[in-house]
This record gives sequence, C-alpha cells and structure tokens, in this order.
Amino acid sequence: MPRQPSFRNNARLVLLATAGALLAFLAVQLLLRKSRDFAPDFLASVLLYGLTVLNLTLLLVLVFILGRNLVRVLMEHRRKVLGARFRMRLLLVFLLMAIAPSVLLVVVGSDIIQQAVDRWFSVDVERILSSSQALGTALRESVADRSRIHARALARAIAARGALTPEGR
Repeated sequence: MPRQPSFRNNARLVLLATAGALLAFLAVQLLLRKSRDFAPDFLASVLLYGLTVLNLTLLLVLVFILGRNLVRVLMEHRRKVLGARFRMRLLLVFLLMAIAPSVLLVVVGSDIIQQAVDRWFSVDVERILSSSQALGTALRESVADRSRIHARALARAIAARGALTPEGR
C-alpha cells in the first residue's frame, strides 16, 4: 500500500490552499475598495457573517479534534489499556473546558455584536419622518403668509394708482 504524502510534501494541495487563501484575500480587498458603493449595514452584515462563519468553522474543527481523541480513548478503554480511564476523564474535562466557553462566547458574542451594529446603523425613521413633515408644514405656512402679505401690498399699490378703474387703464 503506497504511503500518501503529508500535507507539506503535497505540492498540489499546498498550491490549492495558497490559491484559495489568495482569492479570499483579493475578494476582501475588492469588497473593501468598493465599500463606498455599499450601505454601512450591508458591510456590517457581511463582516459579521464572515466572522460568524470563521468562528463556527474553528469551533467545528475543535469539536472534531476533541471528538476524535474521545473515540481513541474510548477504544483504549474497551481494550483495557493502562491509564485509559484517567485519559478519558482528563479528555472529558478538557472537552468541557474548551467547548463550553467557546459555545458561550459564540452565542453571547454574536448577539452583542449584532445589537451593537443595529444600534450603530439604526435610524429612527419615525422621528425623522415626523420632523421633516413638521418642517415642510412650517415652510409651506411661511411661504403662504409671505405670499399673502405681498399680494395685499400689491393690491394696495394697484388700488392707490387707480389701475383698476376704467380711466386708469
């Protein structure tokens, strides 16, 4: 049975991983350069989504590694290998110590970040709408009042010249 080359010796795998990382980096750079075209809430949601995916991926890797070690320890325990029971307890404690804070951090952290971003980019639409309506109404009333004043002054000037009588025409 031929032995598979390790990751370091597998040039194709290293090249693909490097190309993937480079493409991801270029995509992020392009997104940041074009960020002026996007709304801030879009960029924040993309950033939060990316960080959440990264966190969950790293959490899954941690769970996979610890789960694999747990399966190994269980197999050793069934074969009655010396120290397997101690290793199992040690692994379970490490598993709880590693996963519980990680899960708590992901859940609470993502909620806190989401609330903060919502506060940063939230616009009190009702307040802005009512303020703009009040401003529009005040402006319209002011223009109407000025128009009435000018119309009355113009009417007095026309009446004073007698332009409305048949002789003044």
